[in-house]
Amino acid sequence: MDEDEPREDLHVPSLPIDLIFPILHHLVHTSDRPTSTSALEQLCLVSRLFRTHAQPLLYASPHLTPASQIDPRPLIVRARSLARTLQARPDLAATVRHLDLGKWTNSLKEEARTDRRAISLLAVKFVELCPGLRSLNFPNVSFVDVADLSLALAKCDKMEEVVFGDGLLQSDPWVVNLDPAIRDQFGSATWTIESMRGLMVHWPELRRFELKARLRSSREDQTTLPCRLEAFQCDFTRQSVVSAGYVDRMLRHSVDTLKDLTLTYHQLSPGSLLSLVKAYGANLTSFALLSKDPISHDPLLLPTLLSHAPKIHHLVLGTRFHLSNDNLSLLSGLPLRHLELRTPAIPFPPRQADAHFASMPLLEKLVLGSEKETEEERGAIAAGWSEGEVLALVKRMALSGVELVVR
Repeated sequence: MDEDEPREDLHVPSLPIDLIFPILHHLVHTSDRPTSTSALEQLCLVSRLFRTHAQPLLYASPHLTPASQIDPRPLIVRARSLARTLQARPDLAATVRHLDLGKWTNSLKEEARTDRRAISLLAVKFVELCPGLRSLNFPNVSFVDVADLSLALAKCDKMEEVVFGDGLLQSDPWVVNLDPAIRDQFGSATWTIESMRGLMVHWPELRRFELKARLRSSREDQTTLPCRLEAFQCDFTRQSVVSAGYVDRMLRHSVDTLKDLTLTYHQLSPGSLLSLVKAYGANLTSFALLSKDPISHDPLLLPTLLSHAPKIHHLVLGTRFHLSNDNLSLLSGLPLRHLELRTPAIPFPPRQADAHFASMPLLEKLVLGSEKETEEERGAIAAGWSEGEVLALVKRMALSGVELVVR
């Protein structure tokens, strides 16, 4: 056999494509990102056949981590290398479907060796190179290039999911400390509802929008977003209070399409929560109410959900919830399959708990408590419940087809 013959003919059996592709997809969807990325990289080296099918999955959602012992090169070096590869290989750039630029740019800033302007230009470059994007996490650092980033994003006409705001809690001193004239030149690090609308007219397939940073707007401006969303989340990383009218401007054209709604209770002005449920609850199948305020609750929420959102089968209540018979009776009126409650105390012994939830015949998973609570709060949730009693309850509810998690 010729020594120059491809290794794949020597070592890799010829597998049908319809077997290779499911194997690769299983690897991607059942492993964490670093593991699946490393495995796909190795598969690309096995043979031409494997590379042909592994490479598009590898580049579909590029994963870059900070410098480590495995790869000590600074992140900016690897990010620029990736940009050069995508520029040289338009076929690979066309396979990119998701970019989490928020994590990349925050990691680059933590290296503290890269000019913020260079980071921003690189972020915009990635968007320009990947017009086939379906999902994007906006980086705060790119806000200083609003005009350039907008031009690049307008060409991504297949966009389906957008996260606006990347979880950065503090202001970037590179933006804040600039001379005002320079800061204005680069967009003042802000986006408006009007500028977002200008982008969304190019995204007819947009279905999910997560708002983690406030879109600015003047009182006179009543611009609404044109998209017909199926999922919307309003959860600002900074303290901010918005009205039902503000959220309505995000959802005005989604009355008939919205199925998944996540709101943060303490970031809504009084009365806004119930108004939004009444306006957009008709087709909701999933509703989550988050809160960083441990004592907040609205006694009218459950009756409003029952009357205006009767299709909900996935419910998460992050505000304080009391497991009274009246509240359980109201919950049983919803076709719930997944129920998660942050509750200060369980007012009945565990031997009675399964009976209390027996009135929810479709229930598949029940979560009581929250991972974010303090040890004192977590102990109060199952006050009087021994570990053995909890385990026995878990087994009993499992026999009835319900997975129980007590945190």
